[in-house]
Amino acid sequence: MKLIFSCLLLILVLVACAKIPTQNLDATKNNAKTFNQDIADCQLAYPEQNSGIHHKQWIACMELKGWR
Repeated sequence: MKLIFSCLLLILVLVACAKIPTQNLDATKNNAKTFNQDIADCQLAYPEQNSGIHHKQWIACMELKGWR
């Protein structure tokens, strides 16, 4: 039972992480340095929560910054 729960949790985490936007609409900001700065800013604004809601908040934050 624990193995099944662990596998499902792992799959959920991988799916949540896979949805983080990686392409910026502004071509001048579409680089690794800007991405790392923006994701760090979003992580600072929305710290990790036990519920996992922070992933959804990080995605929304990145989308506001122009990442798709």
